[in-house]
Amino acid sequence: MSEKILLISGSPNKNGTTETLALKAKVFLEARGYSVRLFSLAREQFYACQGCQKCMQDSFLGRCIFESKDNIYSLFQEMLILRKVFFFAPIYFYHLPGRCKGFIDRAQSFYALQQRNKLNALPGILKAVLVAGRPKGNKLFIGTELTLTYFASIFCLSVKVCGLRGLDAPKHISQQVEEKVFSFLSI
Repeated sequence: MSEKILLISGSPNKNGTTETLALKAKVFLEARGYSVRLFSLAREQFYACQGCQKCMQDSFLGRCIFESKDNIYSLFQEMLILRKVFFFAPIYFYHLPGRCKGFIDRAQSFYALQQRNKLNALPGILKAVLVAGRPKGNKLFIGTELTLTYFASIFCLSVKVCGLRGLDAPKHISQQVEEKVFSFLSI
């Protein structure tokens, strides 16, 4: 049985640079014998966190009002089991796009469980490939790296980041960029 990897594409654009790189990574990993589940935020319908705090209440602890309406809750349950998660996301104005942040905020219900020591996960890794059209910016990835670090810690995952600059369109993905991403993801 092959090792399972969860690959999350946080791009809101089905045909964008980030989604294109995520699909290339999926092919790369499957060619090396891994079983890869791709979860694309551009292709999945889901509800963003509404900040209702229901998941923090004792009577509803760790549950989300949307858990039966989309696949996010079950995806997060899977993240507790899988020890390798690869996360691809574009950078807009020095941070994640809104849809991607709404997805991450849905982990609030799991955070509620973690805070009360009711969540068990073995240590693992979240490798993030962050894709920016902007070629410059000293702190281009810092805000996203911090967000991902706190998000991943809920699932006992440490974070490593590969930041890519100057990739404004899929046509800017060179063989050198692909090799950098594949090397970063290599296990």
